[in-house]
Amino acid sequence: MTKRQIDQQHVGIRQTRGSKGQIGGNIGGASTIGNRADAKAAPALSVHFLKKPRAQDRETGRDFQLFTLGPAQGLAAAGRGDGRGGLGVVARVVALCQIRNSPKRASEKPYSPTEAHANVWHMKITTANAEKAINIPRATNNPAMVAAIVIGRNEGERLVACLTSLQGLADPVIYVDSGSTDGSIDAARRLGAQVLVLDTSIPFTAARARNTGLRHLLDQGQQQGFVQFVDGDCQIEPGWIETARAALTDDPQLGIVAGRRRERHPEASVYNRLCDAEWNTPVGAATAVGGDMMARIEALAAIGGYRDDMIAGEEPEMCLRLRQSGMTVRRLDAPMTIHDANMHRFGQWWRRARRAGHAFAEGSWLHRNDAEPFWRRETRRALIWALVIPALILIAAQLFGSWAFLALMVYPLQVARMARREESDNDSRLRAVFLMLSKFPEAMGISEFHLRRLLGRKAGLIEYK
Repeated sequence: MTKRQIDQQHVGIRQTRGSKGQIGGNIGGASTIGNRADAKAAPALSVHFLKKPRAQDRETGRDFQLFTLGPAQGLAAAGRGDGRGGLGVVARVVALCQIRNSPKRASEKPYSPTEAHANVWHMKITTANAEKAINIPRATNNPAMVAAIVIGRNEGERLVACLTSLQGLADPVIYVDSGSTDGSIDAARRLGAQVLVLDTSIPFTAARARNTGLRHLLDQGQQQGFVQFVDGDCQIEPGWIETARAALTDDPQLGIVAGRRRERHPEASVYNRLCDAEWNTPVGAATAVGGDMMARIEALAAIGGYRDDMIAGEEPEMCLRLRQSGMTVRRLDAPMTIHDANMHRFGQWWRRARRAGHAFAEGSWLHRNDAEPFWRRETRRALIWALVIPALILIAAQLFGSWAFLALMVYPLQVARMARREESDNDSRLRAVFLMLSKFPEAMGISEFHLRRLLGRKAGLIEYK
């Protein structure tokens, strides 16, 4: 295939010599240029970039030189991760240009690369290693604006309720879909959300979905202001957006705020009630938040967003890095979201606790050299109660006989101790029982993480729904 054929089939680049030196590109048939969006898919072959002009180009008055990269090279240059996942994972093409200070342009106003990025061009690609953008209008860079990023997969009516609760409160509303097959994408488009569809060839994580939404928000030019993250199975409470925005506006050092998340149907099962109690975190300065929160965009972008490859626990890990950067996290005394755990079976609860153990292990391993003991205590407790104590009792039984099994009484004694520390209500003992029981699936998740780490294998999602 000739270079001209490649140009015609896969890349169209037009040069405009206006005062801002605008460049527009259509890559792989799916691009976003200014206010124009094209969601048509095309095969992934070559990607063209613009680079610094050669000496002979200057003599001929050409400002840009075109060269071609193969798909792997192009994606690596456009969206390489930094080991933490971060925002680089979203494959995008940014044409880097240098405006030549030629005599015929001497009267034109110079501009910075930042200005060019914010006002000139944004090019999207749809390939096997990129995300697909659908119906993307251009955002404005308003510091007082609250944007919203919603993530989900097959949430159905829960997603409709979520997006409806954001109408008139956030702009833009970005929905990042992780392979839904229930019509969620069409429902989101009907409700006016900007839709991003994750590439199914790359493992899904909530962190990757949130980063994709954040990267898209930055690409639209919204470098300041606030962004509300919300899971697709949650609904925003009335008054939360205004309360959170006021708190962030009043304190420039405040990077993230969260409020009270409640379960929609705590009466439906004991597992839903356990979730509702879990969301009731202390009000005030916090070390971490969950998936629903409002964040300062520039603070989140400065730390690289979330770690894409974390299958769970990405929010506390991100909050740790945010606090290490000098920003603060706060839990406000205000209702924030209504969540639908929809958990009715013991197996669902077990898988959820196993996922938590995996998060404890991964977080403590990633930050094993940090001064702050991130999740080391949680990891140690699970291993002691689920592995060390049972192993010691079995060894003692071999040495001293069945009397050693009396040591198992340490478990109900610990449950009674934890129940006294819980809030005094009808479920305090129940929560203590499940808190002790959770050490066993947590230890499984911890063991799975380290086994995969030693074998060099990637962890897959641990889903409970």
